[in-house]
Amino acid sequence: MAGKLRWQRVLGEIPGLAMIAGVVLWVFAPLASMRMLLVSGEVALSDFVHQHFAMRVELGRALAGGHLPIWTDSIFCGYPLYASATLGMLYPPNWLFAVLPPVVAANCVILLTNMMAGWFTYALCRSLRLGRGPATLGGMSFALCGFMVAHAKHLALTASAAWLPLELLVLERALRARDRSGVRAALWLGPLLAVQFLAGGIPIVYLSGVVLGGYALVRIWLQPCGWARWGKVLVLSILVLATLLATGMMAVQLLPALELAHASERGAGVNLLNADRYPMPLNDLLTFFWATAVGRAYDYSYDRIHPVLPGVFWEDYAYVGLLVVVLALVGLRSCWRRLPQARAVAAVGLGGLLLGMGSHTGAFLIAYHWLPGMHLFRFPQRFLLVPQLMLAILAAMALSLLLSRLAPRGRRVAVVLALVLLALDLHWAQARLNVYYDARAWMRPPTTTRLLQQKMQDGEDVRVASLLAAKVYARCYRLGLERHLRDAWVERGLLSPCANAAWGIPNANGYGELVPDWCTRVWFGQLHSGIVPKLEGMAYLSAAMRAGATRRIDRWFPAPGDDPGLKPLPQYAQILGAWNVRYLLSVWPVHDPALRLVTHADGIYLYENPYALGRAYVVARAVQARAERPGMNPFAAVPGQDYRQVVALQHPDGWGKGAFPAVPAGVRASRDRTRVQVEASAPAPAWLVLADTWYPGWTATVDGKRARVERANDAMRAVRLPAGRHRVEFRYRCQPLQTGLAVSLASLVVWGLAWALLPGRLVGKD
Repeated sequence: MAGKLRWQRVLGEIPGLAMIAGVVLWVFAPLASMRMLLVSGEVALSDFVHQHFAMRVELGRALAGGHLPIWTDSIFCGYPLYASATLGMLYPPNWLFAVLPPVVAANCVILLTNMMAGWFTYALCRSLRLGRGPATLGGMSFALCGFMVAHAKHLALTASAAWLPLELLVLERALRARDRSGVRAALWLGPLLAVQFLAGGIPIVYLSGVVLGGYALVRIWLQPCGWARWGKVLVLSILVLATLLATGMMAVQLLPALELAHASERGAGVNLLNADRYPMPLNDLLTFFWATAVGRAYDYSYDRIHPVLPGVFWEDYAYVGLLVVVLALVGLRSCWRRLPQARAVAAVGLGGLLLGMGSHTGAFLIAYHWLPGMHLFRFPQRFLLVPQLMLAILAAMALSLLLSRLAPRGRRVAVVLALVLLALDLHWAQARLNVYYDARAWMRPPTTTRLLQQKMQDGEDVRVASLLAAKVYARCYRLGLERHLRDAWVERGLLSPCANAAWGIPNANGYGELVPDWCTRVWFGQLHSGIVPKLEGMAYLSAAMRAGATRRIDRWFPAPGDDPGLKPLPQYAQILGAWNVRYLLSVWPVHDPALRLVTHADGIYLYENPYALGRAYVVARAVQARAERPGMNPFAAVPGQDYRQVVALQHPDGWGKGAFPAVPAGVRASRDRTRVQVEASAPAPAWLVLADTWYPGWTATVDGKRARVERANDAMRAVRLPAGRHRVEFRYRCQPLQTGLAVSLASLVVWGLAWALLPGRLVGKD
């Protein structure tokens, strides 16, 4: 009988969960049709199609091949892809990319993420003894709030944010228990935080830790928990234990990420100016209840309203529904008196609002200096996720109290009316917030891409670079993405910054939240630009000045076809050649006698670079590299010398003093990219240079004997090579991954023993 009643209660929850899912599908109808691809953009580019989507396609390709992409050749001439936690390699929903077509997998992940956010909020509201109708309202509001819809292109952020309501549910049950069964509830925070971290949204995991700690403190302070004997200290101690176990469980992903973070330009954190580089304009607070108060990003109306100091619309936008805000504010007083949890919800929501406003309040300044870890993250506006969730919960509480005053028939009418009004409101406000493009057309390779793929199939060594790609994307998105979808479609042919991964074409450049510092000195980082972008910038400024004499020039860059072309310095093609960049993509004509035009199609110029010697080559001698500094030219250590004869090393040791032109070497890489075999011949003692990125964990053998891997030209790999023919093998072993796996397994065992041996049920009596 008890089992039958339990199933009846479960079946009773299905209508609310189904309605949340239905509204999500309605708002994201273009994705639900599986015929469209989300292409919403940022200030300069679309993080979704140019990074998250492409890299997850590579993840799916690797999983389908039976291995994890521990290392990739797709970006930065080699990159520790597994260490980039934002990819979410161990997060099960992302494994859909291994079994479904890329567009279908991406759309399913977005839809499932928003549904999970709504379902978990529904469960949280039900655990607070709110009715099914109010719980459905809360779930709908959070599933389609400004953060979850505007950040749909940031798969890692929304995937992690979806778990916050479930973590609050577990925490509330732990605090509400009256015996030691609350320990078990608190222990569930361990695996939940670990899964949230594996989803990839590291800033959201940090934010969640702050929210959970603040909620626990406020909840205990305002309303004593049910622990009569063990007291408040024990409750907090258990939460700390659960957090420690969570840290151990996520070690399999955390330790590789920490190694990469330590090597990156953000290893020491970001200063206060960069942390709040795009402060939120105060009038953006209106978006909590007025969706179009400050315009939209897709049609450029947001920047027209903020012509001087615009924020970032996608970070500032926080609409939760007008009805939700009205219910939450009007019913706050009643909820405060009658529902003890409402006090903690309101207090934490206010704290998140103050932190999210960044430099406008003293709260963020204090947290930046005194809260451990706060200095590692950018965009304090992401704390606006907290008031959005709390408003959804408060609105559900207020509706529940309102319904308690009505007759049964009036309750049903009021619930239906509230849910219908909110669904219509959210659809009107959020359905056009993102921009979509025909998926079949977008996934059709451009002409230049098909040409490059054919060259790879023919066995040619292909590595590409894109000229001024960031400025090209800036034009499209700064002028309004919705009005320039044709430009976005053409510019996708630049295969940058990471879009090349979707087509399986290696790119010398790239983009990532964490990039080794030595890569940023050559290519591009979030805080610094290397020598290659600087050389491109010089060519751009020269073209802009020439075109500006007779034509109107956009304040960002000359429009393609409206300028005399770019004339980079000779060093540009030479440096690209040192990195084996054989092909250059550009939307402008490039006037460099060293470059040969291969084709001009779909608005893209494709040039061949004759300076590219190959992925590996032997050089005669080495010189001492200069001291490292941000933005240095890694080839400045050999002024007046040809890089094809000289390599700059940190420890040259006088090895190799011959004088002969560079000798190309044959290269063969394993499917998982963690092994590279080189067949090389040296006329005299020399250095073998592999034009791949140096990174800790790479080892080498020469004819089976261990050899030291030197950092060459600041970011490449090199080994000593005696005269004669040799077989050199480079291997990559991610030691943090192996250590992290052992720590995670041990933490899971400890967690399982703790949960199994503690007495009591999962949820204690109230």
